[in-house]
Amino acid sequence: MFAAHDLAALVAVADSGSVHRAASVLGRTQPAVTQAIQRLEEAVGFALLDRSGYRVRLTARGETFVKRARVAVSQARDLRTFASVLSRGVEARLRLAVHGAIPLEEWTHLLADVPQEFPDTVLEVHAFEGDAPFRKLAKGECDLAIALTSAPDRHAPGIERTALGELEFVTVVQTRRLTSDLEHDLAGVPQILVADFDDPSSAFGVVEGHRYWRVSDHRTKAAFIMTGAGWGSVPAVLVEAPLRDGSLSVITYRGVGPRSRRPFFLYRKRDAAHGPLAAFLWDRCAAAATGSVR
Repeated sequence: MFAAHDLAALVAVADSGSVHRAASVLGRTQPAVTQAIQRLEEAVGFALLDRSGYRVRLTARGETFVKRARVAVSQARDLRTFASVLSRGVEARLRLAVHGAIPLEEWTHLLADVPQEFPDTVLEVHAFEGDAPFRKLAKGECDLAIALTSAPDRHAPGIERTALGELEFVTVVQTRRLTSDLEHDLAGVPQILVADFDDPSSAFGVVEGHRYWRVSDHRTKAAFIMTGAGWGSVPAVLVEAPLRDGSLSVITYRGVGPRSRRPFFLYRKRDAAHGPLAAFLWDRCAAAATGSVR
């Protein structure tokens, strides 16, 4: 009903207070701007500008109309940008799902040059736990995933990976809870587990027969353990200080612990159409794995 360039002319007049200045801002002639306003007035059926004084100004209804016109002009500008991005084959958006246990410094180096190399792409980073990154990837709800799971085929066939790093886990409990009988010490407190709450049946690493609590992320898990509420395995990086000062102790309990290392990878769908940014991140990750870049 309304041409975007006509709405832009109205917004420019409202912002500048003058048809002449609006024409200069838009790079159009004054008659062209005047005609744009007239077309809008014919379309809406009422006057948008009050021309009775020396300076033009918006009518009361024009003031109301221009508020919506600003939104439409902004959306049209965004749409043109989006179309331009698509025409060049660059992703308008890239969605990255990351396992929340992996420290930021272990993967954010991949993004260092992205703002300069891909200024038109919006990057969205979402943190998940458990197998959620794989589900998001399999369902097409993300474009790339960084996750700990080392056997993706059992989660989603057709997913490929490139190595990114390793994360050390340590099984710990508050030192004050310990006596000479570990079995007795831990019998009264729950194992703290990180749960994927989108999968109600999930209980990752649970010791059979032991009661447990489920929390949403590893930082919460570490905090609970440090208060003495329970025990469990957490990324070592989260408990370095309490291990140094002795407030936490490393344990082995019923086959869990004391330390383990789990690799993490960058994953993508093997047969999906990957845009330039996704390919850039994949190649950078692969190069980092071989030691050619960091």
